[in-house]
Amino acid sequence: MKAYIGAARLRTLPLAAAVVAMGDICVRLFYPSFYRFEITGWILITAILLQVLSNFANDYGDFKKGTDIYAKRKDRAMSSGRISESKMIVSLVLISGLSLLSGLKLLWVAFDGDLSKGFIFMLGVGLLAILASITYTIGKNAYGYKALGDLFVFIFFGPVAVLGCVYLHATDSFVVQPNHVFPACVAASCCMGFASTAVLTINNIRDIEKDKSSGKTTIPVLLGYVKAKMYFYTLVIAMLISFVVFISLTDKDLGVKLFVSIIALLIFTFRIMKIALANRQTPFFYYMRELKYFSISVLVLPLLSWF
Repeated sequence: MKAYIGAARLRTLPLAAAVVAMGDICVRLFYPSFYRFEITGWILITAILLQVLSNFANDYGDFKKGTDIYAKRKDRAMSSGRISESKMIVSLVLISGLSLLSGLKLLWVAFDGDLSKGFIFMLGVGLLAILASITYTIGKNAYGYKALGDLFVFIFFGPVAVLGCVYLHATDSFVVQPNHVFPACVAASCCMGFASTAVLTINNIRDIEKDKSSGKTTIPVLLGYVKAKMYFYTLVIAMLISFVVFISLTDKDLGVKLFVSIIALLIFTFRIMKIALANRQTPFFYYMRELKYFSISVLVLPLLSWF
């Protein structure tokens, strides 16, 4: 059981929770009469299952391609021998099935059992999310090995997750609100997309040399170590700008908006400085710790939005 918990990479789960929380905040701010806690609960369960599925698939895919073996990684379940290939395949099938069932339950609750066009559309989005979770590192055309991981993470952890959350609550009323509402929701979704991509970038900067040697192409591998860190800073700055835009479009008073924006700025300026101090010789565990702390820090954004 300990091996499976390790493969689930619990340190990444706060990020999934933060994305759902931001969608929840948008609904509470702009569509309070449509809000149902049951919907948010099933969205959270589904998001966590998809994150775990992605982590298991990543463990399997990197093992099969020899990336983890080449890097002599002992923190991964398969490369360390703690989980066999056959057991991991069974786990992937099981978690995929649970993700699908959870998603179907979510849609059934959100659409009150009505198999409408909205139900079918969101079912298609959910199936794509499952497929994207699996094919990140699995298969001959794994997009995570072709420097496309950042794009997919931004899309699925940003607009798809946050706007999807709002849509599942508000459905037909999603686009018939005051002019500032949809741009605010988009800004919130971009904030989470940039945050999620920044977390991935910390992971990829840590592995840049080993990925390059094993043939895994990521954005940091293409950019090189120095430019990859600049890329990370850019993502965090874009995240903060998106957050400030989102806050500015709410109906709260200026003092509250300034307060939450400054707090977010200070927290993530500190996080940027931590990464800035790292260098090519920085130990593996440093990045592992920073990845966890950054993921947890992202939870601050929806929490600040409560103000």
